[in-house]
Amino acid sequence: MADSLQRVGLVFKADGTVDFKKSLQQVNDAIQENRNSFKLAKLAWDDSTASMDKLKDRQEFLTNQTEAYSQKVSALEEELSILENAEEKNTQAIRKKKNQLNSTQATLIKYQKELKEVTVQITSGSAEMEEEMKKLDSSLSTL
Repeated sequence: MADSLQRVGLVFKADGTVDFKKSLQQVNDAIQENRNSFKLAKLAWDDSTASMDKLKDRQEFLTNQTEAYSQKVSALEEELSILENAEEKNTQAIRKKKNQLNSTQATLIKYQKELKEVTVQITSGSAEMEEEMKKLDSSLSTL
C-alpha cells in the first residue's frame, strides 16, 4: 500500500459558505481510493507473505480509513449544525443528515476497534509466533 491517504478538507464557495457536497465527495473518493489500494496489496500477498506484513498492510488501511471517516464525521457534524441553526429548519434534511452522521460514526467506531486489535497483534508479537508455528508445522510434516 504505497499510496498515502490525501488530506481532504472543507471546500469553500466564493461567498465564503462551505460546499459540503463537494467536501464529502472528496472524503468518499479518498475512502474508495484507500479500499482499492488495500485490495491491490491483498492481491499481491501469496503463501510466502509473512503474517506480520499482512498485519502491517491491514494496519495502514485501517489507519487511513479511520482518518478519512474522522474527517467525514467532522464535515457531517458541521453540516448538521448549520441545518439545525438555519432560520427555516428543514426537518427532513436534518433527520437525513443525522442518520448519515450516525451511520458514519458507527463505521468509524468499527474501524477504530479493528485498528486497535491489529495494533495489539503487532505489538504483542502474536503474528511472529504464528509464523514460527507455521514453520515448525511444515518442518515436522517433512520429517
